[in-house]
Amino acid sequence: MKKKVPTFKSDEEAERFVATVDLSKYDLSGLKPLRFEFKKKSAQLNMRGKRHTRHIGSSLNEFLKKEGICGSGNVYRDFNVPDADVRQFKAILAVEIIKMLDKKGLSVRKAQSLTGVPAADLSRIRNADLERFTSDRMMMILNKLGSRVEVSVRVKERKLETVHA
Repeated sequence: MKKKVPTFKSDEEAERFVATVDLSKYDLSGLKPLRFEFKKKSAQLNMRGKRHTRHIGSSLNEFLKKEGICGSGNVYRDFNVPDADVRQFKAILAVEIIKMLDKKGLSVRKAQSLTGVPAADLSRIRNADLERFTSDRMMMILNKLGSRVEVSVRVKERKLETVHA
């Protein structure tokens, strides 16, 4: 009878185990195979402006500046997600909706009675489940919460990007 693989509290502990034992004596049938791909990539982090970074801490900001780590300003684009600009816009709108709900101290039920927007939809926004929302609907929700939405559009030509499958 083969031994059961123990549970480890750290990566180091697991690495020591794998390096020092004969794995053929252990039952590996319950383990799932994983494939890791290590490619040299530049680190990117979406952080812009003092208003957004002041809460993170000066030591992290200093490290990021020192290492030259920066993102495009759109985390979806940084990870080659389709419709990155639309997703980023909807995420920004969702953040503003959540901020308004929090500022007014509204639960999703109270916000439903105030705006007529179903509580389930407001809950989806709070949970960043934005697939079923259009940008204009999210702007309408912000309007119903008492905010005015102003959109500024800047069109830039972009380089053709290689997408790795």
